[in-house]
Amino acid sequence: MFSKTVRIFLRLCIVCFIIHGFQFCSSQAKVNSSCALSYSNDWLEKKVGTSCANVQQHNKTMFCNMIDYNVYEKTHGDYVERDQCARIVVDDMLKVLNTYDCSRPYGYHSCSDCIDAYKYWICSQVFPRCESTTKLPIAKTCISICQDVQRKCPYVLGFKCPNSHTLIESGYSTEKGVCNKMGRELLVEGYEDVFPEKFG
Repeated sequence: MFSKTVRIFLRLCIVCFIIHGFQFCSSQAKVNSSCALSYSNDWLEKKVGTSCANVQQHNKTMFCNMIDYNVYEKTHGDYVERDQCARIVVDDMLKVLNTYDCSRPYGYHSCSDCIDAYKYWICSQVFPRCESTTKLPIAKTCISICQDVQRKCPYVLGFKCPNSHTLIESGYSTEKGVCNKMGRELLVEGYEDVFPEKFG
């Protein structure tokens, strides 16, 4: 079992690689979307927050407008900064995606499907679900939320999810009914196939 320090380091490395690619993480270059590296590690630090915020009332104005659970806050009202962070990360991703000709078919899915999946993924990273009695982040993200980005995005993003050996240390889970699926119930709207905790 890895020590807490090693788990945090692995988590930061993996999230950094997913968001920025190897060159950024190895050179430690500074870009706006590095805000996600801090927020995405909240579940592992296990620090008591100031509150479990009910942000559903703000969904109409939030970028992460799919949040349907109480979210962990380190400081009161930091959901605003977390939401802005998610928007910045997606904007940075779009700069890379725009280098790809989205009119070219690359499978069953489209670039719009990719953007939607990526948005769900980054929002799951910056908005951990919160336990109201302890004010601690709980419920790791289902690995399927990450895998959905791999399924739907073209190769140009270089997006990779943790494998089975680093899944837990990376902040993901496959535990049915426990891990956070971000409210995703159906695999495809209009069909009965359930969105899984894990693909494959």
